[in-house]
Amino acid sequence: FDLIVDTGSSLTALPCADCTQCGDHRHGSVSRARFDEASSSTAEAIGCSRPPSGMLSCHGCDGGRCGYSVSYTEGSSIRGHLVYDSFSFGSADGGERRVRASFGCQTYESGLFQSQVADGITGLSQSQRYG
Repeated sequence: FDLIVDTGSSLTALPCADCTQCGDHRHGSVSRARFDEASSSTAEAIGCSRPPSGMLSCHGCDGGRCGYSVSYTEGSSIRGHLVYDSFSFGSADGGERRVRASFGCQTYESGLFQSQVADGITGLSQSQRYG
């Protein structure tokens, strides 16, 4: 996935496989990249009663899953539900490091999120707000 780096937010989010309101996000030879929870053996939906560490409460429930909704200053917005999954990062010595983290699985995009080339966003802020 190609993600926009955002230092003003703390949420990482990308389109879900079932997102009908998400853009095509054409970059390189890949278009319409989507995260498919059912295809990941390590994905786990985050329930409404147990939001991720640092998130006080879910922004509603989306089929029993912890929902989020974020509006950005330039007018675009995203919403969906939160997921835990494992990420793999390559290291300088050729090894691999796996990290379990929470992120947003978008079921709706508007504005620039729908028309941008990148698939989603990765928030690097130390804020504990998810929207």
